[in-house]
Amino acid sequence: MKKKMISLLLVLALVVGVTSSAYAIGKIGEVEENTELDSLDVAISASYVLNSSDKTANFAKDSTAMQTLPLYNADGSIAAYYATFTGGGYAVINNNADNPVAIEFGEGRQPMIEEILSKNDDSHIVYCSPVAVYDTTFEVQENRAVQSNGLYDNLPGLLNKNEELSSVILEQRKLVENKMASAVSPCGDGDYGFIDWSDMPSGAYTADNIPFSGTEWVDMNDDFSKIDKNCCGAVASMNLALYFANAGHPALRKSTDLETFKAVFSYIGKGPAATIAGGTQKYFASCGYELNYSTNINNVYDLKQAISNDRPCGMLLMDGLLSWHWVIGVGYRSYNVTGNIYTRIVNGWKPDANRFYLWDNGSTYMSGSQYWMD
Repeated sequence: MKKKMISLLLVLALVVGVTSSAYAIGKIGEVEENTELDSLDVAISASYVLNSSDKTANFAKDSTAMQTLPLYNADGSIAAYYATFTGGGYAVINNNADNPVAIEFGEGRQPMIEEILSKNDDSHIVYCSPVAVYDTTFEVQENRAVQSNGLYDNLPGLLNKNEELSSVILEQRKLVENKMASAVSPCGDGDYGFIDWSDMPSGAYTADNIPFSGTEWVDMNDDFSKIDKNCCGAVASMNLALYFANAGHPALRKSTDLETFKAVFSYIGKGPAATIAGGTQKYFASCGYELNYSTNINNVYDLKQAISNDRPCGMLLMDGLLSWHWVIGVGYRSYNVTGNIYTRIVNGWKPDANRFYLWDNGSTYMSGSQYWMD
């Protein structure tokens, strides 16, 4: 079976109006559970590991298309999917929505699979483990002997539920499905549309900011990147902690920025996580404080109201299907003539609040929360 080439933009476009793959219609009037993956699940699961692991180099972000190839059990059912990206990198994803784990992944290509494909591009590949892969068309005794020991015999843990991973993948899928595909390019241009202070439009405007004077913001610096090079979620959470530490809650700051980051990171985890509110709240609790949050920031007008109440806002932006980034909204600027409302942000790339974001321009706003302490 030949590989299926999928444009990442097409993957995104196809999911508009499509329901999650976790369920399928069985008999008339009944809904039965279906744990098989579809193309979007595979794309998100593969990019999740290829864009968040220190062992890889953000291959998926440099790609314009993904190829998928089904890998089979001996009984003919699909055991996993082999995903490769035009920018480099591969992942073998377990075909189970309850545990869409990457069985293996890395740079380049999977050598045993590629060897089979080089000999027969219409092959039916049985995948028993990362070191036991064969084509059913190969009539050799050695390969027949492997057939009796399938993937789930070798790796029975793949049948277990992985609630943490499956919830992350499902949450990211929901965020993608809730947005119009036409608004987002496959991988984005990398800058998310952030605007420097000096490049903001001229003209009369009104503005408001939370009282952040004296807050020492942090960015994704080299020390933090040694722990996780895609640490935007943890950095955004830490900047929330630094804001409230400056506002009179000093125990939120540890002895050094690095120690504070390590403490926050233990609750947020790797990569641009789909949500950071719960982890941030747990970090505050570990420091003896109660943090409140609400996930009702649905548009820029909600953010304006939050800023008016002196509440910072965590904002998850999508530059492309495989490019996600967390920022903190700390103010806004509303222009009198055009009516455009720009959010003042701490963007995680510079340790200041001197950048702005015009909603859904340069990247798409996906979700967000406002935070406060009583």
